[in-house]
Amino acid sequence: MKNKPSAIFCFCDSIAISVYDAAYDLGMKIPEDVAVVGFDNEPFTQYVRPPITTVSMPLKEIGAEAVEVLFSRIDNDYLRTGNPHNLNCELIVRESSG
Repeated sequence: MKNKPSAIFCFCDSIAISVYDAAYDLGMKIPEDVAVVGFDNEPFTQYVRPPITTVSMPLKEIGAEAVEVLFSRIDNDYLRTGNPHNLNCELIVRESSG
């Protein structure tokens, strides 16, 4: 490509591994040539080289909110289920982002 990306944000950590493979095949170095960020904070992300910067989701809180919404639906409390649910994610900065 003429205008190569300087960073790639991946849908999930498994896709980030595919980006690592593609970068290797193209002779590119992470993060020197392209930064890579994943999403999920899978356990393997800290063990690849360089370790993957990723976004960690609050899985317990997501589950608790889902159960609360389900119970609200069962009780026909549609007002509660129409409200937005904001949960904080955490950026885990590692070496793949420079």
